[in-house]
Amino acid sequence: VPVPYGLVRTPEPPAWRVVSDAMSPQPSAPYSRPSTPRDVSQIRRIARQLDELAADLEESQNFASADALRSEAQKIRLMCR
Repeated sequence: VPVPYGLVRTPEPPAWRVVSDAMSPQPSAPYSRPSTPRDVSQIRRIARQLDELAADLEESQNFASADALRSEAQKIRLMCR
């Protein structure tokens, strides 16, 4: 299963944790508007996956991480408009 960028699988609950830019293996570029409708579709799909992961985090009582992940998903969706 591919792991969305910015998330890493952890061996113990919660199963996912948000990785900060400082921990990222590559420098992060500022969000920019996608160039094709296919890009927009793929990016929106990823934002939905992030929302699903946020719901999983919330179920495990990890509210701060869930909120942070939802915030990133919202930024991604706004980028596609």
